[in-house]
Amino acid sequence: MKYKNIAIERQYGSGGRGIARQVAEKLDITCYGEEILRMAAERSGVPAEYLAGLEEAGPDPIGDTISLINKMFYHDGTTLSNKDRLADLEGKIITEIADKESCVFIGRGSAFILGDRRSTLSVFVYADFDFRKNHAIANYGIDEWNADKVIKSIDKKRANHYSSYRKLVWGEKEGYDLMLNSGELGIDRCIDLIVEIVKSS
Repeated sequence: MKYKNIAIERQYGSGGRGIARQVAEKLDITCYGEEILRMAAERSGVPAEYLAGLEEAGPDPIGDTISLINKMFYHDGTTLSNKDRLADLEGKIITEIADKESCVFIGRGSAFILGDRRSTLSVFVYADFDFRKNHAIANYGIDEWNADKVIKSIDKKRANHYSSYRKLVWGEKEGYDLMLNSGELGIDRCIDLIVEIVKSS
């Protein structure tokens, strides 16, 4: 097979995480999402909840997170921001895993990190807002009255984290091999298309 790894980025509520998990199951390979964050926490000695907040923060997070990360994260004298340091560490972990095994990655800039590898299929899953709102309410326990705010906020956080990699804009077609509209195609068809592409490559 041409494609050893699959990197999936997704809009919130598009079903991208479920698609990634099901693709991995059908291909009998491992799927890595929040597992990458836990690995980064183990390597850095920083609690995962602090790193999760750093992923979602703007360019200048403040308070306890800064002092904790400065003490425990890196001791190499670099001038990188904490957010960039986390992006760098996650990038190293993703690259190491991709070198060792065939797998699916969910988010965390994986499509960019592995984008220059011909053995990686990079995918972006999106849908119109109404589909994502209904999917989030039905599957993620999101309150109907708060759904608009939650969706917009999480999409912004994901775009911010992706921008840590500097060179591409999250969700723009130039950064991906395959763009899938899960609202039009349906979740199951998206899964089947990715699996079919990988198996026939």
